[in-house]
Amino acid sequence: MSVIDRYDYTVRLADTDAAQVVYFGSILRICHEAYEDIFEKAGISLSSFLGESEIAIPIVSCEARFFAPMRCGDRLWILVESQLVGETEFKLDYKITPAVEGGKVLATASTQHVCIDIQSRRRCNLPNSIYQLLTANCFNPLPN
Repeated sequence: MSVIDRYDYTVRLADTDAAQVVYFGSILRICHEAYEDIFEKAGISLSSFLGESEIAIPIVSCEARFFAPMRCGDRLWILVESQLVGETEFKLDYKITPAVEGGKVLATASTQHVCIDIQSRRRCNLPNSIYQLLTANCFNPLPN
């Protein structure tokens, strides 16, 4: 696996439930924001990619595990690791920690994505730009 990015996030009130902790669905949304941020940083316009591409990359599986509560105002780091699963599929693993070096893991999540041809709905190879992004191992997840 390659660490390809770190996304900084501050928990908002809307992310929490009646118990005042991050709602389970919110963590997947936050991780998806991190995924979108990776594309933006790599210069891949999601609006262009989704609007003009002949392929789609749907999520076919997702999960999350919680180890400690996260509350409104908490500053988080979402570390994103990628793993290729053949030429048509990849998995992203997210490790959510407090925004401090050496912070304990508060939650983990993962999403599995498959590249498909929009017309035939059959698997196809990942575009080279996405393949390169997912295999990059050049990110330093700690601040300078």
